[in-house]
Amino acid sequence: MFCKSEFCNLSLVGHGEFRLKQLQFAFVIHNHQPCGNMPEMFEQAYQQAYLPFILTLERFPEVRLTLHYSGALLDFFAQKHPDFLKRLLALAKRNQVELLGGAMYEPILSAIPEKDRLGQIRYQSEVMEKHFGTRPNGMWLAERVWEPHFPAILQSAGVKYTLLDDTQFEWAGFDRSELNKGFLTEEDGKVIEIYPMNTRLKPLLPFQPPERLIAELQARSSEWESQLLILGEDGEKFGFWQDSHQHCYEEGWLERLFTALLAQKAWLKLVTLDQYRKQFPPRGHAYVPSSAYAEMGEWSMPTRHQRELGGRRRIVGGGFWRNYLVRYPEVAAMQKRMAYVSNKLHSTPRAPHSAFVHLWKAQTNDAYWHSNFGGAYHNFLRFEVYRNLIEAENGIEPRKYSWLEINYNDIDADGVDEVIAESHTMNLYFRPRSGGMLVEWDFRPKAVNLTDSFARRPEPYHEGKTTYLYDRYLRRSLIDHFLGGELSLGEFESGNYLELGDFVEGDFEAGKYRNRVTLRRMGMVRGPAGVPVPVELKKSVRILPKENKLEIEYKITNHGDWDIITRFGTEWNFALLAADAPDRYYMVSGRKAGNLGSTAEHREVSQASIVDEWSGIGVDFQFEGREALLWYHPVKTYVPNAPGGEPVPSYQSSVLMPLWDLDLPKNRSRRIAYSVSVREL
Repeated sequence: MFCKSEFCNLSLVGHGEFRLKQLQFAFVIHNHQPCGNMPEMFEQAYQQAYLPFILTLERFPEVRLTLHYSGALLDFFAQKHPDFLKRLLALAKRNQVELLGGAMYEPILSAIPEKDRLGQIRYQSEVMEKHFGTRPNGMWLAERVWEPHFPAILQSAGVKYTLLDDTQFEWAGFDRSELNKGFLTEEDGKVIEIYPMNTRLKPLLPFQPPERLIAELQARSSEWESQLLILGEDGEKFGFWQDSHQHCYEEGWLERLFTALLAQKAWLKLVTLDQYRKQFPPRGHAYVPSSAYAEMGEWSMPTRHQRELGGRRRIVGGGFWRNYLVRYPEVAAMQKRMAYVSNKLHSTPRAPHSAFVHLWKAQTNDAYWHSNFGGAYHNFLRFEVYRNLIEAENGIEPRKYSWLEINYNDIDADGVDEVIAESHTMNLYFRPRSGGMLVEWDFRPKAVNLTDSFARRPEPYHEGKTTYLYDRYLRRSLIDHFLGGELSLGEFESGNYLELGDFVEGDFEAGKYRNRVTLRRMGMVRGPAGVPVPVELKKSVRILPKENKLEIEYKITNHGDWDIITRFGTEWNFALLAADAPDRYYMVSGRKAGNLGSTAEHREVSQASIVDEWSGIGVDFQFEGREALLWYHPVKTYVPNAPGGEPVPSYQSSVLMPLWDLDLPKNRSRRIAYSVSVREL
């Protein structure tokens, strides 16, 4: 019998007998929105992509798919659209859809502690059992970030299989022609199955005619019915990407795709992954190296290596996800802070489940890396990470009475202890190795990290475009500057200026005494004719948790043989999400003085504030002993808002810096003192 379809393929078996070639086709759709994304983005993605996709699928009961929804989406559906979960349940009950599990809030597994890997995977399985009546066998691996020790963890969490990109198998030495089935992999005798997803067909969806995909599938069919091709794709491409909703639904592309797939029944069998693996269990082994999808490996490499790639895709080992912790110190600080909170929770007997949920939400991967758009540069994603970390701590630490603890702890694992001051109202993290900076200041009643900024740094997509401003140091707080008296605010904002001292990133010695943190450095300041003069700087921070107040005192001593005339300033960065919102602004000497995106200089200032009505927070500076010259300006990075798009400004923080003219004779000292406090509005 012959098939009349132009896409039908025949195989000559012998003596004139023909048999239809077979291809098992698994279509996998991954759907995800990060914790902290704006609520309107969740709703828009639902209305434009998630719902119309399922409505279309319901009209094609013979089309079988494998679907994954991350935990943030499952929470969203349960709260806003419970009927959507009922639709998924109905599809799963009639075996049209297999629902993949995962780690609940889509973390990079290698970035989080092992106990949380187990906890997140098991939690998503529990949530899916609640909604759909059964636990998943397979899991979606966030960003396909894989490390060889994962099989032991995944099997312990109840996972039977997961998916990787075909390129990851090629880096392990497999030929493309071998990647038509599943494989076994193991660690310490604990075995799971891994399946390769075809990456070369992804560009065909959704803007190429369905016939292009059918022709490519036909070319990969064979006489062996067990041959498998898996095509995995992000669900947002089907409606949420620019112009894709009209193309997929109003113009009927998705219906045409499903119709075309069903028309190839003679040689194409649509399967879910669980259906396939139960019929054709894997027998051979594969050991895949530490890797992620190809582009992720490239993005994780230093900028100079990305330039050398010139946008070309390399089928070699490439980069390593953990390099993001090197490229972006702000990401490393956030990741280490997350691990610190995780250890707190797991060390606390009977820690409430709600605290773990906050921790797991803080592990959502999107804020911990950067591609050619978004990611770690999005302040609202980092804001949500820190909000959840602080809420997790609030869930296990008492806030009904006043307390303060100051300890040494090498939280960032750099070999040098940080000074950590924690109280019922505030957390403060001082980093002696980096200029004695205050790298994090949490206000616990509002669960806000006030100092979560991101430095301006070169990225490959900046090349050949407008000249951008870059920073030479991290944008944190309590940063000590010695500047020339002729330096303008504009020059300082641009970063194009001469730093007269070596204190901004220099090493400090740290100490703690009851409610006080001290930081000391013997450094150099340029004196007359550029002569380096030894200068000792001691800064003391007295912490008053009942008043949410920090009392700052500097003692600056000239140990050289030359008098110094300079200007001294302490830089603070406040990250309050929006630069131009009317409810976020400066107050100077009791008067409103511009929004957080403004740049200005004020003289003889005794009091200044930053006000964020949206968060319900005010930060007040008091310069009681000596009035200050006050500078403030925004810090903006430039990131494309879509792949291949033009970089657009992304607000990171507002710099507020008091300065004082400093006449420092040899063998003499000067003292400068002021206070900073935070209040609820």
